[in-house]
Amino acid sequence: NLLTMAILKIRHPEGGEVIVPPLAWVSDITSVLQNGFKPVFADIDPRTMAMHPAQILSRINDETRAVFLTHVQGFDGLTDDLLDELKRREIPLIEDVCESHGATHNDKRLGSLGWMSNFSFYYAHHMSTIEGGMVCTNDPKVYQQARMLRSHGMVREANDPDLHTAYQSANPELNPDFIFAFSAYNTRNTEIGGILGRSQLKRLDRIVECRTRNFLRFLKQIDSDKYRTDF
Repeated sequence: NLLTMAILKIRHPEGGEVIVPPLAWVSDITSVLQNGFKPVFADIDPRTMAMHPAQILSRINDETRAVFLTHVQGFDGLTDDLLDELKRREIPLIEDVCESHGATHNDKRLGSLGWMSNFSFYYAHHMSTIEGGMVCTNDPKVYQQARMLRSHGMVREANDPDLHTAYQSANPELNPDFIFAFSAYNTRNTEIGGILGRSQLKRLDRIVECRTRNFLRFLKQIDSDKYRTDF
């Protein structure tokens, strides 16, 4: 979450508003605040537990810089109408998929529909590297920024030769191994974590199927007159 908000800050150094859910982990909100944005809350849809599309759209204004949507507990929080409207208004979507690995929207994996997305590999989630996570994007510029931001902002962490050349040409007096493009920290995972994650990724579909069966088993035992079960 911190990396994606830091990247949004590069695009919008002036700040602005980010639409966020009231039902999310605290880091969704603190990352917005830490990067100088104002969190604007949109209430949830009780069925999906994600922000209600109508609530999101009603809060968009000239200060809106992004919609930061959390897919809660494995449920798809998107609608086609929301995606179309955000595209029309040129409002980037940032997906928090920390609790919803492998879930889909119209047969597309959650985390692949927005400008950026976050995954957590904490041990309680569908797959785990014990700690750590992942940022996904199909924007080449964002990809290079994420590579640098995760490692102290060092230019050498980018894998674009043209980007290296540009920074070195602009800073000929500096050692090219120690040019820092951004104020950033070390948020790298370890190689051991990477091995664990790649191993679990191979069986993620089976893990999701097992968790879904267990969830449905619990639902059958719950009194629908007292509790909501129409998920």
